[in-house]
Amino acid sequence: MESAILPIREAERLRALASLHLLDTPAEERYDRITRLVAAHFGQPCAAINLIDADRQWSKSCVGCHRTEIPRQISLCAHAILSDDLLVVEDAAADPRFCDLPAVTGPLHLRFYAASPIHSPDGHIVGTLCIYGPQPHTFGPDARQQLRDFGSLVERELSATEIQSALLSEERSQARFRAAAEANLDSFVILESLRDTQGKVVDFVFSYANSRVDQIMTLHREQILGQRLCELLPVNRTDGFFEKYVRVVETGVPLEEEFAINEPDLLPAWIYHQVVPLGDGIAITSRDVTARRAAEEVSLRTHAQLQEAVQSLERRTRDFMLLNELGELLLSCRTIDEVGNVVALSLRTLLPRTMGVLYLEETPGSPLQSAATWGGHPAAAPLARDACWALRRQRVHYVSVGKKEIFCRHSAAEHRSESLCIPLRSQGYILGLLHVLSMRIGDEPTTLDEAQRQLGMTVAEWTSLALANLMLQRELRQQALRDPLTGLYNRRYVEQLAP
Repeated sequence: MESAILPIREAERLRALASLHLLDTPAEERYDRITRLVAAHFGQPCAAINLIDADRQWSKSCVGCHRTEIPRQISLCAHAILSDDLLVVEDAAADPRFCDLPAVTGPLHLRFYAASPIHSPDGHIVGTLCIYGPQPHTFGPDARQQLRDFGSLVERELSATEIQSALLSEERSQARFRAAAEANLDSFVILESLRDTQGKVVDFVFSYANSRVDQIMTLHREQILGQRLCELLPVNRTDGFFEKYVRVVETGVPLEEEFAINEPDLLPAWIYHQVVPLGDGIAITSRDVTARRAAEEVSLRTHAQLQEAVQSLERRTRDFMLLNELGELLLSCRTIDEVGNVVALSLRTLLPRTMGVLYLEETPGSPLQSAATWGGHPAAAPLARDACWALRRQRVHYVSVGKKEIFCRHSAAEHRSESLCIPLRSQGYILGLLHVLSMRIGDEPTTLDEAQRQLGMTVAEWTSLALANLMLQRELRQQALRDPLTGLYNRRYVEQLAP
């Protein structure tokens, strides 16, 4: 057994791992969802998000695993974190580095293993997203890229965790120091009330400003001390801040708020504003929270992108399973009618919000006949070969909403949104046509996106194979029962009829 060497800058890597606050934490659905998708997508019994600590491997999430912690010296993932590249072991029993590991020789019988390194937000490799199983397995370039993409999803979650931790830390810091250090967080000023002869507050005068006031204003503190607030910064009166400050003085109730500023004498920013009563005046603490607001926006965008990516992966996994089932059903069909029914039923699920028809050739050169429809398609009449651009050109014909002038004549005018005509071919011979139309929702047309068009072409290809298979079976039966020269039934046919 070959022990894994320690990565360069191991101490920094361990600090980065600890800063994530993930070790020995409960399971989280956002990570479990990814491992479930990975296991299902690659068809492996086991998938895990493993973190490599100083002397152990600990699993944050796993599917098909029996242990969440093992010693680091017997971990395959300890080898995977040594490089930014994927570690792929197609047959561990034949690999001298791993052939005598307990995972290989023990009850797990591990043979295939593939892992994508997982980086912390500051770039250190803290663990892996891995898949493994008991059978040797070839792992091609496409599969490797897909595993890297799944690893990127895990890294996005780690980044989201760091942002959330930073926001929580800031909120705790504000709560801890608000009472004891009312105004010394960032910019801090003290304003004394300026009253008229009737005792009404008509303005405020700067009596103190700390050295960091220029982080909020374009003026230095020497330029504002002794100056009137509303004369120096008229925005306080025009935007209603002055009235709020007077209310704090008169009621003794502190004020906290966040607002955006963009004034000539103030630096453009988002400001956290805390105003507390202080004698016959107020103390104002101002903090630039632009970075925090930006982090919140980034966090929201990242979360939305992650949700979209996970939903897309779930849809792809579902479509992959449905396509596999469709392929099995098509290969099991014994008649043309069965092929039509299977295709129509499958496309109702694979291509929602669409309608369509499957046309098939009954006799060579004759118009195509409707074999099956879905989504309420009104097809009934035979399809002449010159009525469809796809049949004329013998290639896929797609028409988007903006190109209605080149719709095929057979497309139902009242249902036209987007159209996809896919010829069914085998060895250069036209067997039929798969016609897909996007439905209208009210007066608004829907579209056929790239994924839907690709699904339609895949279904058409598999349908062509099923039809070619049926034609071959029919031809073989004819050759087995008829004389090739005379076309008459032969002795085998007679023997089959004999009692």
